[in-house]
Amino acid sequence: MNGPSSIRMDLGEVFTVRAVCSDRDRDEAEGLVEKTYSGKGYATRHEAVPGRERVSFLATDDFTGESLGTIGIVFDGLHGLHADRLYGDEVNRLRAQGRSVCEMTRFAIDSRVRSRRVLYALLESAFLHAYDVGQADELLIEVNPAHVSFYQGLLHFEVWGSTRHNPRVNAPGTLLRLDMDYAAMLMGRPVSASSGDRRSIYPAFRSPERRPHEGSRSLM
Repeated sequence: MNGPSSIRMDLGEVFTVRAVCSDRDRDEAEGLVEKTYSGKGYATRHEAVPGRERVSFLATDDFTGESLGTIGIVFDGLHGLHADRLYGDEVNRLRAQGRSVCEMTRFAIDSRVRSRRVLYALLESAFLHAYDVGQADELLIEVNPAHVSFYQGLLHFEVWGSTRHNPRVNAPGTLLRLDMDYAAMLMGRPVSASSGDRRSIYPAFRSPERRPHEGSRSLM
């Protein structure tokens, strides 16, 4: 008979990612963020801004029902983005170029999950939603400086703002940006052994649908 330890070892091997629609899912997602962030020494205060459009995804284990990971996308609008607080000038530079911006927030994976499939599936869901549904040109994220190389190597983000203290998590943060058209070009595309994109995870993603129109979609 399998005991609890063997179940934990396989946590996340078979899972489902879905959009957060119910209060229960929202509570599960926020609980996972709080547990993960506090475990890393981050503050977990959550700013819920009325009118700010945010879509979240939650991965749950099909056998245990446990929450495995969550990720959120905030779209630009009259209330702006979280990044505007520390990086207003940098975000406005993109808006001034006619770029539609959104940001990735509240990204957390349960520390017991060993498979990268959960990580990839959450990122794929968020990226495709930002690109296909939100029709974003740029994806922004504030990350701990220690994680910059991960986002640069696997996800092709580039540094867009200097390291500053982020009071929302009470930790240093660096603003990164990603050209969504470039990421979409890599999605579902085979990568040769000689390619400089060998570390990229985008070939594992589904190819996005072509957007019906071009141009800025920012509400600012």
